[in-house]
Amino acid sequence: MDNIIIEKILLYDVSFPLKKPYSLRNELIRSRDIIVVQVVTEQGTLGFGEAAPLPGLSPEPLKKVRHQLELLAEDWKGRALPARGTDLLTYLEKALDSALFCHSVKFALESAVLMASARVEGLIPCQLITGKGPRAVQSAGLLQGSLPEVLEQARLQKTQGVSVFNLKLGNRNVPLDIRKVEEVKALLGPTGVLRLDANRSWRFDEALLFAQNIGKNQIEYFEEPCAQNDKWETLYRLTDIPLAADESLALHNIEDLSGMHGLSCFVVKPTVWGGVTGCLSMLRLAKAAAKKVVISSAFESGIGLTMLANLAVLSGEVADFGSFNWLAGDTLQEPLMTPSGIIPVPRLNLAPEDLGAGLRGQLVTC
Repeated sequence: MDNIIIEKILLYDVSFPLKKPYSLRNELIRSRDIIVVQVVTEQGTLGFGEAAPLPGLSPEPLKKVRHQLELLAEDWKGRALPARGTDLLTYLEKALDSALFCHSVKFALESAVLMASARVEGLIPCQLITGKGPRAVQSAGLLQGSLPEVLEQARLQKTQGVSVFNLKLGNRNVPLDIRKVEEVKALLGPTGVLRLDANRSWRFDEALLFAQNIGKNQIEYFEEPCAQNDKWETLYRLTDIPLAADESLALHNIEDLSGMHGLSCFVVKPTVWGGVTGCLSMLRLAKAAAKKVVISSAFESGIGLTMLANLAVLSGEVADFGSFNWLAGDTLQEPLMTPSGIIPVPRLNLAPEDLGAGLRGQLVTC
């Protein structure tokens, strides 16, 4: 089939609380308000996407996201899109220019269209994109909070089979964060791997003090160690701890960051930066620069996480989907991830029957 025809695009508002408040850049997040995008094709297939801008991280408010999605839903009615992977991705990249549309809007509509097109072709989205077979996805666990909370989270996740952990840092009390790392390492044992994330909250001298005291043993990378990117190479030279960029991707060109000595990894949140096609571009550039890409979530529900998991298949690295476990509700009937952080291959596809009962009752079915 050469084309898929968009019959209509429908929008559904969904809201659910977090299990407990989460602090992000001085924003206290208590709930998630998202817009589910449903694409209905004339071929009789459905695709789903999720627009979920995260307060404190995404620049766009939900009101702006809804306005853009409403305009696109009207404009794309009856539109013919290429059905095949490369042609469809090229079309989406041009039609949903990041200069015109919010990143969360791009991610939602691109996800829904790719899922619908994959079903027309009888494929999983990651197969549609690359033509290669899928594999199960492994996610790191998330450790965030006070020292007792972090240790309890690590203890539970270790018993569930998690072996890679993303530990959130950035406390103004640097010795306390040093102690967190030391005690988490002791609890996990020598096989536990830590990804450390300071969210650009430290000055260079604080990040250096921290890094010199923890050592590089069991540390995969130190993400966004301080806000001064021009100091990162010095930090690496003095500590030999690999570094990773996340928020810096919104401030610098990937080409500029790729040449940074000691930067080993890009942590990419497609719902916040670039959408699906932007993420695929990042994967190509990172591969050319011999850098890893870790696909990361930002408190998306199971719908958004399904497409993120497909992108994680393409990255080949352990994903960073720990924020999913903070949600007290979901758009899917059954949890996408197992307690050990694995997303099995069958869950990389999303059918209407996978959705939660409340949302499923609102949907158009074919």
